[in-house]
Amino acid sequence: MAEARRYGLGTGNGKGEAERGGGRNSPSAFVSAPASALAPAPVPVPAPAPAPTSVFKRDAPISNAGSKLHEWLRDALVQGLLAKAKEEQEEHERRPNKLWPSGIGRCLRAQYYSYFFPEEFDANKLSIFATGKAIHLYIPEILRAGGVQVKGVECKVSLRHPSREIYIDGRVDIILVNDGKEDVVVEVKSARRLPREPHRQHILQLQCYLNYLKLKRGLILYWDKSAGNIAAYEVAADPSVMGEVWRRCEAVCDCIARQEPPEREGAENEWECLFCEHFFRCHIGEVNRPLAVWLESGIYGGVPIWKGDGQDLDPHPPRPDQKIVERMSRALLEERDVVVLTEADESRRKAAESLLVYSGIPFTVVLARPWRYDPCRWKEKVMTELKKCGAELLP
Repeated sequence: MAEARRYGLGTGNGKGEAERGGGRNSPSAFVSAPASALAPAPVPVPAPAPAPTSVFKRDAPISNAGSKLHEWLRDALVQGLLAKAKEEQEEHERRPNKLWPSGIGRCLRAQYYSYFFPEEFDANKLSIFATGKAIHLYIPEILRAGGVQVKGVECKVSLRHPSREIYIDGRVDIILVNDGKEDVVVEVKSARRLPREPHRQHILQLQCYLNYLKLKRGLILYWDKSAGNIAAYEVAADPSVMGEVWRRCEAVCDCIARQEPPEREGAENEWECLFCEHFFRCHIGEVNRPLAVWLESGIYGGVPIWKGDGQDLDPHPPRPDQKIVERMSRALLEERDVVVLTEADESRRKAAESLLVYSGIPFTVVLARPWRYDPCRWKEKVMTELKKCGAELLP
């Protein structure tokens, strides 16, 4: 694995210092500056002025707004965000043999589903997208103001598989000149919080750029959108990593050609599954007007069915709630799907299915928690996704 070194900027109080410094024109000079260097000087707060009786003259016409100016502005923003998102999708042409550097490290199944089921955007996702885009566009200006030579922004790259018709197309965020001597790639990532180390998928992405440009090293720059903190990791070029990159590309392209989803990969971090747009399709599949019920708290009314630390079923499980079982039976007769949820991890799913069959409880599918996920966050995610598809939830 390529070596990664960390540089930090800022802490919770905005007064942190970098763990490593650098020359005035080096990339590390930017990431090692105190957080206060990026903040504007404090401005005295004037005494509040009396509130005006009217912002607009009564007889002044307001084009396209009428008496609902705020709604007009909101709708214009949403329409603009939709238009920009459409432009982005059109630029990323979908072909069964073409992938993007930013997605190569993602779960293989997520990449497969993204080809057949492009992401649908809502206003919230588009707003998050716009925030990240603004950060990407502003950072080169910040670097120039800090005395760093910016050689290129949004530079196109295109790689071809050594022996197959498989392509990787993408754009390098920023290319800097370090101390006027060495070109350095900077990959910018906006995030909700700073990671303790660079994510593997971001390292694979950066390695694609370093390989294409024949450069020795690059930086992954994380920008915390909520707290304003910044961290950067230096990554050395490692040609051997491209073997892993191409193997992953082959796996996705072959599955697309066969129209068979690959195995679900264990997410590097739980956020990858919990925030994946294909969560429901991946874990449950297509369901018809689903009825959902929790195994432990619904069917068995909160009575423990797992022994000890939850690794084994009680050999004498309690009797199920007959009213719940009858409701599940009626749902199946109505040609609806019955989804049984369990707080036990994935390794216990087979045991849960056997218990249901042994007890004569009808169901369509059992959804268990991936073993590394926090039970509370997992339950919250499942409930949210079920509500999105209009599922009926039994207590």
